Amino acid sequence: MDRKSNASKSWRIYIGNLDRRLANTDILKLASKYGKVKAISERVRQSGPKKGKRMNYCFVEYEKQEDADKARISMNGKIIGFKVLQVRWATDHQDQIMITNTGKRKYDCANDDAKSSVLQNSSTTGTMVEIIQKKLKAMEKRD
Repeated sequence: MDRKSNASKSWRIYIGNLDRRLANTDILKLASKYGKVKAISERVRQSGPKKGKRMNYCFVEYEKQEDADKARISMNGKIIGFKVLQVRWATDHQDQIMITNTGKRKYDCANDDAKSSVLQNSSTTGTMVEIIQKKLKAMEKRD
């Protein structure tokens, strides 16, 4: 099964069960031990009392398959903070979750600095708005 991301030409791994006290720089330092990190992506809570806080997992993109595989094998089961990491290949299902939810933070590591930018998936939101508007018009015509 090909784990290569078509859009970014990188190798993605999922790192789960992260200690929430870890800073983004800590995650970058941890991931960089195994090779050149292209980017780190994470999900941020969109509502509720923990709105704006990072969830306990992220995705790390490596430029080389060997580096991603080395990181996956070495970090899986490792205790960081008070948590045991769960590391595996990122799957299409996880990628879909990252794309369809808004508020994704992506840290571009190509220049060895963690620049944060919030990416919005306006095409999905726009499509949903169009569907709702069509349904409302159809309901108005019936009345």
